[in-house]
Amino acid sequence: AEVGVIEPGLNAESVGVVLGKLKEAIGDRWVSNNPVDLVCYCRDFSLTPSLRPHIVAIPSSTEEVQKIVKIANEYKVPIVPLTGGFNHGGLTIPRKGGILIDLRKRMDKVLNVDEESMTMTIQPGVMNATASAEANKRYAIDDIPLRASIPLTPGSVSLLSNMVSRGVSARVNKFGSYLDT
Repeated sequence: AEVGVIEPGLNAESVGVVLGKLKEAIGDRWVSNNPVDLVCYCRDFSLTPSLRPHIVAIPSSTEEVQKIVKIANEYKVPIVPLTGGFNHGGLTIPRKGGILIDLRKRMDKVLNVDEESMTMTIQPGVMNATASAEANKRYAIDDIPLRASIPLTPGSVSLLSNMVSRGVSARVNKFGSYLDT
């Protein structure tokens, strides 16, 4: 796959500078411009033509994401976030190259489950199956486990991508699905 369309100001020199700054910000191991690493980020399940990013960055925290975004903004480098990897319609194909931020590999934890308010704080790479499993460990009332509000969504889909693409969060409800409430 070719690298995405080159934008004004985005050239080999600026990509090299950005690569160096990203490595300083989140560590050498978690940033790459190696074509072998980049090729797996160039396509999805659609017929959209494949294009590679210039760089992939794999942060582990909100703070690291903020550092990546600040660097990208400073150098006017486009960014594309990836959460689940189960993408359709070319939504995460980096059409303009730039930085692809992989939010699934190191940001895939359920941070907190508040049983009283029935809320779950998650990182962006949490998949539907993980959230459902966490919900089912808890009970709404008596012997009724909590359940996902979008039960037909595949387990390999991220909750964040559902929210962004569908406008529906994968909430966990006490008395049924979001359609029932």
